[in-house]
Amino acid sequence: MAVSASVKKVSWWHERLADWMIAHPDRTLGEAAKYFDVTPTWLSVIKNSDAFRDYWASRSAEASSYMLADIKDKTLLVTEMALDRLIDRVNTTGDVMPADLLLDVAKTGLKSLGYGIPPAAPAAGSHVNIQLNVTPGALETARQKMQATFGVQPDGHADQKLLAFKSSEERPEGAS
Repeated sequence: MAVSASVKKVSWWHERLADWMIAHPDRTLGEAAKYFDVTPTWLSVIKNSDAFRDYWASRSAEASSYMLADIKDKTLLVTEMALDRLIDRVNTTGDVMPADLLLDVAKTGLKSLGYGIPPAAPAAGSHVNIQLNVTPGALETARQKMQATFGVQPDGHADQKLLAFKSSEERPEGAS
């Protein structure tokens, strides 16, 4: 009879495993087992435990947000540096820069800030597909209600007897 092992809570060792997995996303379970000097089976038990999965979800989301923030910060830094150099260049050589180049720099800056960009037109000929999944029983119930309420048959034609009856109910007394 096989003994099943499970992890009840995350320890410092599990935190190190999660950090290793984040640092080496291209590595295999076998490589991780060699690095931590454990068997791949034991590593699999840990990796698939509820406690580790919860910790992993939290830790990997946190790491992703840091990486994305770092990329955004670097992009902003490079953009600021380029703009600072552009400002310096315009300040020092603006008098001799061709007017077309100055105008191009101004237009590019305004466009980047959202000025002068025409609003996007809706795509012509757009199609919207709607799919409704209905069980045969629900469809039959709807048909019965439709027939009882509106006198409409499943083929879409009105029940003439019901329409004649409903129209006679709507006539005032004494009218023929």
